[in-house]
Amino acid sequence: YQRRVHGVYKKALKFRQDAINDAQAAADEMAREKEERAKAEKAKAAKTAAKTAAKPTAKPSTTRTKVPNMAAMAPNIDFIPNDEASIEQAMEDPVNAEAALAIARGSRASHYARICLQRSIPTNPALLRLLETRFSTFNLRDMKLNTRDIVIAVESVKTLDGINEINVSSLNLTDPEVKAIAECLHSHPSLTTLDVSNNPFGVMAGQALQLLAARNKKMKYIYSHGTQILRAQKDVIQLYLNSHK
Repeated sequence: YQRRVHGVYKKALKFRQDAINDAQAAADEMAREKEERAKAEKAKAAKTAAKTAAKPTAKPSTTRTKVPNMAAMAPNIDFIPNDEASIEQAMEDPVNAEAALAIARGSRASHYARICLQRSIPTNPALLRLLETRFSTFNLRDMKLNTRDIVIAVESVKTLDGINEINVSSLNLTDPEVKAIAECLHSHPSLTTLDVSNNPFGVMAGQALQLLAARNKKMKYIYSHGTQILRAQKDVIQLYLNSHK
């Protein structure tokens, strides 16, 4: 098992180094192209000067193209060990290995992995695999997650374009969880449907859903049957949603 964790970290290091090398190669190529253009412009200016000898020409620039330090612009993966001793130490806490690898390779699950690492929460393997695929409906109903992981899962896709529907129905979510979910979806780029039905939340979460319906102009459906929010709140939510259609 330790060899497997060691291998995961080695792969993460390789991804990071490859990213730095690719970025530096791109920078070098860009610098070469700029120098070639500068030479061509200089030759053209000399040719024009020969034709119009009576007119003084501006002195061509001799400034060398500055090559940016692309290594500094490479993905910041500070939590990935960069030496054998650190790898051995990290193996004592192997929970972060899969998250580190997800971030190192820049997968669609990288945002979820970052949140888990920052909050010292172990990643859920099934959720990590789901987030690495492409989907339009984010269905968490059958994932058997606890309420904390459900909120983190929704938070991790709050900027992920292409998701049209999020289903967190029948998951025993209370006011704090539904409020947190609603607040992180105010600016979602493509979400049209949120299903929070059959959860035991009430007025506080209802207010958060009202605000979501008002602020996110892409929202068209919010399903809240089987909850404890007020009838008046449902009516206000529906008014906002109707104005978006």
